Amino acid sequence: MQSHENTPAQHAVDRGLRFEQLPQRHTDRYQSDIRVLLPTYDGLHTLVDAYLRPFVPDDGRVLVVGAGGGTELITLGLAHPNWTFTAVDPAANMLASARSRTEAAGVAERVRWCCGAIDATNPHLHDAATCILVLHFVAGDDERRTLLQGIASRLREGSPLILVSAVRDDGNGDLPSAVHSQALYDGAIAATGQERLAAKLRQNIEQSAAIPGDRLKQLLVDTGFSEPLQFFQTYQFVGWLTTRT
Repeated sequence: MQSHENTPAQHAVDRGLRFEQLPQRHTDRYQSDIRVLLPTYDGLHTLVDAYLRPFVPDDGRVLVVGAGGGTELITLGLAHPNWTFTAVDPAANMLASARSRTEAAGVAERVRWCCGAIDATNPHLHDAATCILVLHFVAGDDERRTLLQGIASRLREGSPLILVSAVRDDGNGDLPSAVHSQALYDGAIAATGQERLAAKLRQNIEQSAAIPGDRLKQLLVDTGFSEPLQFFQTYQFVGWLTTRT
């Protein structure tokens, strides 16, 4: 399959995401920083593969929303040599990083690249989708709803979506966000010895657009998905499996 990249001029950038002009220094540090912020990052992707396998055929097509960095593409692409992918990300430099890493892994030729919003011009429906560590950077329910509806529109009925996002407590018995935030900070210092980096990573999550988990789950139901089931949590990062209704 020949890979090709669509330009931002061809696809409007999703302005709800704060990644369109992500500084290159953040792109360069992403692979190390994300594993400090989320120490179960690599294990998460192993779980994503395990939960998608029962749903996706041998020649399945997977939509990866927020594909910058390329970890989902590499993990799933190496495990399933006949799967093909649509990779969507609004940050050109993050998508370039993903492309470079997938080329090195021998996966890039099975990827259709889209820099911007979900590729409405793609005529193909998908057998599964992932949206990992994206939604807490989308501000406002209207923008979140647009993103989730866009994903739903590109999925076959009954196809799975794996969504992982930071969430915050709503005062109804959840472990307070402040507890998760402090644990994240302490864990980052223990892992790196860098107080400034730990403080910055904690600040990034505290200032994100994370919403309560129950509200997020209702958004999924409202935008065409089944009641989601939780399969993962580290700090404030929670993962759900749902299907297109």
